Amino acid sequence: MVVVTKEEPSGELIYSTYVSATSGTGFIGVSGVGTNNDIADAHNHPPDTIPIFAFGDIVNIYDSYKFLYPNRKQVFVSYLVNFNGTTYALKINDTTALDALFAGMNIGTATTTTVQKNIAKDKVKKMFKDCGQDEQPYNQTRAEKLFMSVIDDPEAGSGNSIHLYRKDADGWGKLNIDSNGNVSKENCPL
Repeated sequence: MVVVTKEEPSGELIYSTYVSATSGTGFIGVSGVGTNNDIADAHNHPPDTIPIFAFGDIVNIYDSYKFLYPNRKQVFVSYLVNFNGTTYALKINDTTALDALFAGMNIGTATTTTVQKNIAKDKVKKMFKDCGQDEQPYNQTRAEKLFMSVIDDPEAGSGNSIHLYRKDADGWGKLNIDSNGNVSKENCPL
């Protein structure tokens, strides 16, 4: 995981890479501690994982976002690079629905406990399951449809809380889902 912090008033970007590794079947995971002055984080998903932000990522990004100084929230972006070559960015737009979903769990505060974060992750994991997540391999199309269905769910803000962007050869664009479950990319700057 890489966390980027912008130092004021110099404007210098500081990149912190965390290598406190944990391992599992075919991958090595790292974790780190963000600050309330961060402007971005980045991580990757290795083979045999879902090639898009996962349920735990939503909780972790919300946790980071809530911890930020107010002037950092408007610029904070979480990036994901996948084994299949896709690159995504996630921005939080409006936390109203997520605040209700995670009410009473102190997510984004110094008093958040592991138990509270796990309860939050279980809530989002259930949303993924309710939107059809299964054990079959996910390609880009299936993964995007699943994730967009989750963030389009009223509990997650009906598409207004979290915005997902994808980088292609033609640049960055915001992903949208229609009432038929079709995902499209609206070219726009991140």
